[in-house]
Amino acid sequence: MHTEIKYDSENPDDHERAINDIKEWLGEEQYHMINAQFIDAKEMATWPYFTGVCEMGGISGFPVKIWFENIVECRGEDESNV
Repeated sequence: MHTEIKYDSENPDDHERAINDIKEWLGEEQYHMINAQFIDAKEMATWPYFTGVCEMGGISGFPVKIWFENIVECRGEDESNV
């Protein structure tokens, strides 16, 4: 199944909407579990690995970018170092 949702990357509301769409897709509990694992497991949370995991879960594009940025921010890292 394929669903395409349009987001405006310049609109902060769409950043929040993208995260909420992921939560709706995965379920709130599953989202928080995965999020916590990636925040804690720095060696696993590289951009290529993260996008691969998301794609296996049916998530791609802008929501993945925003989710990854949130994880990097929670870890207090600079995205260029990940």
